[in-house]
Amino acid sequence: MKIDTFLSPYVRGLLKLVRESQTEQTDVDNIISDGSYKIDQLKLQCVMPDTFEPNKEEFFKAIQRLQPLFLEAKTKLRLATVNDIELSRVVDWITPRRALNRFGNLLNSSNSVDHVLFLLLMSSAFERGIGDLVLTLKKRAYNELSVFTDDVKNSTNQSDLKEAEPDVKVPSLLKDLVVCDELKALIGLPLVKLLQVLLGSPLSLNLRNLAWHGFLLPKELPEILLPVFFVVVMTISYIIQENQIIVEKRKLAGIQGISRIRSQLGDFEPATLIRLVDRSTSLLDGQKSIIHRMLQFYQEGKQGILNSVYLGVPLIETLLRQLFVQVNDCSSRLVTAEATE
Repeated sequence: MKIDTFLSPYVRGLLKLVRESQTEQTDVDNIISDGSYKIDQLKLQCVMPDTFEPNKEEFFKAIQRLQPLFLEAKTKLRLATVNDIELSRVVDWITPRRALNRFGNLLNSSNSVDHVLFLLLMSSAFERGIGDLVLTLKKRAYNELSVFTDDVKNSTNQSDLKEAEPDVKVPSLLKDLVVCDELKALIGLPLVKLLQVLLGSPLSLNLRNLAWHGFLLPKELPEILLPVFFVVVMTISYIIQENQIIVEKRKLAGIQGISRIRSQLGDFEPATLIRLVDRSTSLLDGQKSIIHRMLQFYQEGKQGILNSVYLGVPLIETLLRQLFVQVNDCSSRLVTAEATE
């Protein structure tokens, strides 16, 4: 059985719904403020369902009702490139300043592979940033509790009161991070619901996992979702600034060895690999376009090599999954992203 997609019928249905231009009639407009690109939480609350249970039916309903937001984000970001927007609000908590131009160029690119790369970069930076934010909020809550405990000790002379142990661990999964109580208290329930739709369980759009596990081929990603993701980041950035929160960043691992890749490959000829890829009958067209773009990036120096790695990691996972299914004569269902918990 020939495979032309790695998405299940359910996930394809969600993405198809995102692409549809017709929306439910609504009196709500200007959900996103002009200039600041911040989502109005009260208006978002009017768009989102009053009750939201994370099941298949509710996710379909939520995406239908979110269409006005999707279209508005696309329209407003079309009028101003990302590089023209005041991005200092974004930089401080999710990405180094030097990465800004890369985000902007990818978002504005006409190449669908670049859109997947944008999602890979933004979702990983967002996951890290949200983890840092939740950790900061937990530490702040603990410090406030410690101050209260000290006050009680001083006022009652009860030196034997036990101090609370700091609870500064954060969930390891993004779907759990976005529903943390500390995050809900800071950004509000409507925005948390939106995050659940975009990045929640496997029943949601689950964009981070679709991209990073290689299920998403370039032309399957609705372009309209990229400005939505960007606007969500901008909105959280404003909230962080308004609450005067300094996000405490965890130390990142270094990958300085990336610069040695080219020297270790020796006399590698990209043109030779391109010919092999184009002749392949096993690779899907979307996979071929990813490899072509990887080779283009590879010739652009250190940052280009890094982009190639970002694109290559999910591709390798997909290819290994395809090979495993073929060699072991498994059901083709094992190569698709299924909406199960």
